[in-house]
Amino acid sequence: MLKDRITLLIHSCEKFSDLWPAHTTLLNRNWPSRDFESWILTDAPSEVDIPDVKVVSAGIGKEITERIRYALPLLQTEYVLVTLDDYFLTSPISSERIERLVDIMNKEGWDYLRLFDRPKCPEKKTLYENICTFEPEGDYRVNLYSGIWRKSFMEATLGDIEMNAWNFEVSLTKKAAAVGGKCAVSHGNEFPILDVVRKGRILHKAHKYLQKHDLYHGSRPLMPLWAEYKLNIRTFFARLFAKLPKPLYDFTIKIMLILGVQSFKAQARSRK
Repeated sequence: MLKDRITLLIHSCEKFSDLWPAHTTLLNRNWPSRDFESWILTDAPSEVDIPDVKVVSAGIGKEITERIRYALPLLQTEYVLVTLDDYFLTSPISSERIERLVDIMNKEGWDYLRLFDRPKCPEKKTLYENICTFEPEGDYRVNLYSGIWRKSFMEATLGDIEMNAWNFEVSLTKKAAAVGGKCAVSHGNEFPILDVVRKGRILHKAHKYLQKHDLYHGSRPLMPLWAEYKLNIRTFFARLFAKLPKPLYDFTIKIMLILGVQSFKAQARSRK
């Protein structure tokens, strides 16, 4: 049983509270069997009452690192399943499959298990079905995509400088390496998500899904198609470059900077 072993932590803030009703509706619909606490970790105090989800407020204007620092003493479990307010569950979640991942993490002494299917697992490094370890190096290997964290590892990655979500995510891989974090990734699709918002605007695929299921009634604008195409192209090339050998990757980035092209190393998400 996952009770007393893991807490679901949904990172958010007041500016994204319009997403909470849809997010939690899909959470409760697709994972009604979860027997552990589920939190929305936000900044400003909130009186929103959400079934089976606790809203934890760290204080007005608190950045993500301050919010985590506030929540850590309140967390009573060794593991934390981290996700974001704009990642919506679209398929049923199996508690048994999540428990298997926690069991493996505990057995192997892993600190972080990414549930987003990158980096790809070389066949020779696959330790369990769909799961392999990876070194915390490069860019965004440890990130704010959905994943399971050991609480002590989460604390170790905070550092002493307060950061917003953008800068915090950029720093995570280097911090994980500095503290000797043991990292792994699962390609088992245990936690399928729909990416809903980028740069504060709703993506078209998400918009269609939300309309079809009558889930969102806020006033958040739709991202222009041209901006979404541009974002997708940048993401495609960033993933393509990430497959290059490190010396060639570094050389390519230097040339692009000389030519005045913004580095794809900074192509992650613009958040809060």
